[in-house]
Amino acid sequence: MGKKICLFWDIDGTLIWSGGADERAFEHATREVYGIETSLAKIDYSGRTDRLIARLIADYHEIEEHQRKDTDILAAYLKQLSVEMNSGTAFELKGVRQLLGLAHADDSVEQGLLTGNLIEGAETKLRHFDFWKYFHFGGFADHSHERDQIAEHALELALKKDYAESAELSWVIGDTPHDVSCGRHIGARTLAVATGKHTVDELRLSKPDIALESLEDVETVWKTLID
Repeated sequence: MGKKICLFWDIDGTLIWSGGADERAFEHATREVYGIETSLAKIDYSGRTDRLIARLIADYHEIEEHQRKDTDILAAYLKQLSVEMNSGTAFELKGVRQLLGLAHADDSVEQGLLTGNLIEGAETKLRHFDFWKYFHFGGFADHSHERDQIAEHALELALKKDYAESAELSWVIGDTPHDVSCGRHIGARTLAVATGKHTVDELRLSKPDIALESLEDVETVWKTLID
């Protein structure tokens, strides 16, 4: 029996670009729950988990700990996200559909999610592009507000269910230094792709195994992942 490779995919900036749907949903939730206007453009949330973003919003507006309503914010966010994803601004990133299809058709490859999204939010975003069908496990913000702990959970699940042979034969694919960091934390190989908010040079500073401008060259990317 050959080696079993597991691909752990990030979502935003890697598989898809939401076109600001998640930002607008969080801003809507902040108005609804706290009655204040906010702008995620003023908050460094790139690569952060949904649970941590709720905290960062409260921090930015100096909301006292006893007045914080993170659970309400996240519930309102998830409700609004489905509305925003249908606004026509979201799009899939080049090469992704082909790569997901190749991996799905290869019995030696398993695919999971390793994302800062809550499970419900991840499903909302990926069903919009018919990508949800490619995934049946992963690590999500439901498991922790810290990405390293989410990565630990995803790898533990993959090994337990024989979706991955080892961390060393796994890949974490993402568009931020946080993806690279959590991949290295669990001992996986890392592919950083500059289809999010970071340039390829910025991503190289986090020392991924590979840094690419995009996933558009499907043949080369696929050979790299299964080598």
